[in-house]
Amino acid sequence: MRCLVCCWLAASLSFESADAQRRLPWTYDPPVLELGRRVRVSAWEPGFSSLGPSPFAGPREVRLAGTLVAYSPLDSVRIARTGAAALFSASPERTVYWSSVAQIDVPNGRNTLDGAARGLGGAFGVALMFNLIGRAFGCNYSHNCPNVWRTTAQVAFVTVPAGTIYGFFSTRWKRVY
Repeated sequence: MRCLVCCWLAASLSFESADAQRRLPWTYDPPVLELGRRVRVSAWEPGFSSLGPSPFAGPREVRLAGTLVAYSPLDSVRIARTGAAALFSASPERTVYWSSVAQIDVPNGRNTLDGAARGLGGAFGVALMFNLIGRAFGCNYSHNCPNVWRTTAQVAFVTVPAGTIYGFFSTRWKRVY
């Protein structure tokens, strides 16, 4: 009997209000976007198998980045692809219907600090790898193992500027839908 009372109490306390249940993407209000703005749209499209029917050809997520050409909220989004993807694309513009839109992102500045932090993390990873390889070949018996922090500082002279440059040319995205 005590178990039933505890289950009833847990179930009654777990009910959420209507506002808390509005987390489903199709219940959000559509974002206000201007034409000509750069966007990235994630959409679901059916996966087609080139060799006939396949159980592995399920729906797949496709990300399209480019300039917003036509925007009709709750109906469709038309994107003119830009960048390197536009050179290899068969059609320069693509229409995505609203029912298949999973996410819409807009640019949110440069990614310079994140690139520098990733460069430092990469330097630390390389130093750990060198230390692991040195210990695997017996450097602890000859007492000449590389110091992880010193190796990190040496490798960081290359990886932090490289990460900063990569971060400057990459874009942070902010989700709006």
